[in-house]
Amino acid sequence: MAHTHTPFNINRDQVSVLLYVESCMVDYGGMLEGRRLNDTDHGNLRMFMADGLLAYGRVPSRLLPDNDGPARPITHWCVLTAAGWDLVAKLRQRRARIQMNSYVIAQEVYAALLDRHDDSWKVADQTNGARP
Repeated sequence: MAHTHTPFNINRDQVSVLLYVESCMVDYGGMLEGRRLNDTDHGNLRMFMADGLLAYGRVPSRLLPDNDGPARPITHWCVLTAAGWDLVAKLRQRRARIQMNSYVIAQEVYAALLDRHDDSWKVADQTNGARP
C-alpha cells in the first residue's frame, strides 16, 4: 500500500536519505555512493520507490569506472519524481526554518553580548581587541 509522505510524518532516517538523494541529484546527476547507505537507507529508498517518489537501483559493475584514484565510488543511481522533488523541497524549507530559529537565537545572544558594558564576554588574547 502506498504511503502519503509529508515533512511531518517521516522519520529522521527517511529525511536523511531523501536529502542525500536530493544532494546527489543536484551535484552528481543522481549517482549515489553505496558506502554512504546502510540497510535502513536501502529499505527506505525501496519504500519511496514503491510510493512513486523516486526511481532507484544499482549501477551495473560493467558501467562503473575504475576506482583506483580519487574518483567518487558510485554504486547506485536515483532519480526523483515530481512528487519526490515536491517532498524534498518541503523538507528543505522545514529544515531552513529550524536552522533560522537557531540563527535568530544566536543573533539575539550576540546582540546582548555587544550591549554589555564590561566586555567580560571577550576571550583574552584571541580577539586582539576587535569584536567578533
